[in-house]
Amino acid sequence: MPSLALARRRAALIAVCAVRALSTTSERLRQLGRTASIEIAPRQATRYAELAKARPSAPRTVFVNFVDTEDEHFAAVEAACAVLREAGLDPVPHVPASRVKNAAVKRLRALRDAGAASALIIAGNDWTDICARVDDVAACAAALLEMRPVFAGFPEGHPYVPRGGARLAEKLRAHGGSVVSQFCRDLPFVLDAWLDATRPNADAIFVGVPGPAPRATLRRFYDLCGVGPSAAVEAVSDDADADDVVAPARDVAALAAYLERHSVDDASVR
Repeated sequence: MPSLALARRRAALIAVCAVRALSTTSERLRQLGRTASIEIAPRQATRYAELAKARPSAPRTVFVNFVDTEDEHFAAVEAACAVLREAGLDPVPHVPASRVKNAAVKRLRALRDAGAASALIIAGNDWTDICARVDDVAACAAALLEMRPVFAGFPEGHPYVPRGGARLAEKLRAHGGSVVSQFCRDLPFVLDAWLDATRPNADAIFVGVPGPAPRATLRRFYDLCGVGPSAAVEAVSDDADADDVVAPARDVAALAAYLERHSVDDASVR
């Protein structure tokens, strides 16, 4: 049996280690808070700009989604970028290659002139072989308009891109730029391997996490984006209130732990 003094020393050592671990985690969480980004719909731009002016700690990088197929929606995305830039924010509009048709340069120039220095260039759910290619749109953005391309990454893979990791690396090597990841069913189990493979080629990686949002809203997001149910979202009975707000605590904690393990002290992963 260990002596009482030895037991006390062990207990004290465990307590010190626990305090240090909590302190480290808290600092990494603060780091993520300082570099966080957010995604909004175009109609939310004015409200978010007002919020950001009132709260300087609000995320400064704002992704503006482009979900409708109508041409009028592009004008709304362009206007949202202008509102956000006027508020001192950094708008990053989604640019689906499926919807720029034969006017990639014109569309990108309009977004750049509205204040977007970067663009998230994706294929789009309605992409077909007759649409513009992501690589061509990225080349227009980077080479002709000096915009920073951002590409989508899929830590759990993509059903229509079997070699998604290799394709992402090819796009980054060809055009440079950053990556924003699709949110996942269970991010902690795929995060490390995906980040280790993606970081060498990317300027920065925005790790996508869903919420905070009501459980029913998150379920709609999963259906819309083709992502399976999240373990965190479904970890309650079906009788739970669909309006319960779910926060991505597990995902954020996993990301903070990755930053600590790999000593990531800059904004290259956020």
